[in-house]
Amino acid sequence: MANQRKPTGLKIVTGNPGKRPLPENEPIPQGEVKKPAFVTGKATQLWKKRAPELERLGILTSIDVEMFGAWCCLMAEFQESPRSFNAARLSQMRALASSFGLDPSARARMGTPSSKPKKTNGAEKYFS
Repeated sequence: MANQRKPTGLKIVTGNPGKRPLPENEPIPQGEVKKPAFVTGKATQLWKKRAPELERLGILTSIDVEMFGAWCCLMAEFQESPRSFNAARLSQMRALASSFGLDPSARARMGTPSSKPKKTNGAEKYFS
């Protein structure tokens, strides 16, 4: 399976480790990140818990709210009745979670500035 392209904004934040030229014409979503009306009940609690941080990181934008809302609804259903989830529903939930960096391996693929090792002078380890 081919790797998904990383958004330009995320490449900028993570330092563009591949050093490939960044596209200059990538569309930038405009608008406010608002919880969709279908996100209700326990899904709203998940939205309020996760959305601000994802928005701060630039992962959740105004055009992503429906997909993130779908994850919130699926996760709320799962929390209510985990035994009612079959493999297909779990797969849907995991795929959505991965696209928003909600699991460790997805975050590792996304990379963030805080996840990079601090560059140090080679001699610094001996004289600090």
